Amino acid sequence: MKNEALANEDSDNADLPLPTDLFQEPSSFRPPSPEPKIIEHTTSDGTSLKIRLVGAHPLWGHVLYPASIILSRYIQEHSKQLFPDHVSTNVLELGAGGGLPGLTCVLAGASLGLKWGAKLEDKIFEDATTPSASDTPSSQHGFDLILLSDLVFNHSEHHALLTTCEISLNSTAPTSDRPTPSLLVFYSHHRPWCVAADEEFFVIARQRGWKCTRIIEDKNAGLAFPADAGDPSIRGTVHGWVLTRH
Repeated sequence: MKNEALANEDSDNADLPLPTDLFQEPSSFRPPSPEPKIIEHTTSDGTSLKIRLVGAHPLWGHVLYPASIILSRYIQEHSKQLFPDHVSTNVLELGAGGGLPGLTCVLAGASLGLKWGAKLEDKIFEDATTPSASDTPSSQHGFDLILLSDLVFNHSEHHALLTTCEISLNSTAPTSDRPTPSLLVFYSHHRPWCVAADEEFFVIARQRGWKCTRIIEDKNAGLAFPADAGDPSIRGTVHGWVLTRH
């Protein structure tokens, strides 16, 4: 009789509807994600840009870094050399948060700008000259200019970053009217005790056949994280390098 009663109870329970909110988190379970913020930035030629940054990010993608601003300024000041008239120039920006350097490239004359490192729907894929599908980098020889802003701090990814650049960079030989395909690598030492580890990126790059040339050292760039520990004169300096293949 006992077993029969248990069987009847199980049968009754089987007919009960399951709660629809069984796996729903209560509203107080965790705080809501911070709202995105808009940073207004004025370029060196007076153009006003509104940069949309995520509210928070585990790799600090919610910060508009001084290195990004200095790289943007460098691109503007050297736009005629980087983007010659009547030459289609394809640009890839790696690890982009707000995408300021990539946007600056398009404004300065790049024919195609692509930033990678944000969600797909936030990706910039802007075509200033309306090329056909056959003109895109995927069907040509790669990108003519690759931007890396504040990425060398991620020491475990140095080889992966260089591999991506080696695969993605235009492999055709430069001509008299086309610049040498190159990388622009700009960064600050946010942790002064990691200077050597940051710059190991360039040691590895040389071992892999890259020519590395320092082009910028701006000691007045400002601090990305003012409250952090470490010598502010080190943390507030932006370094810029150009890398080309031998």
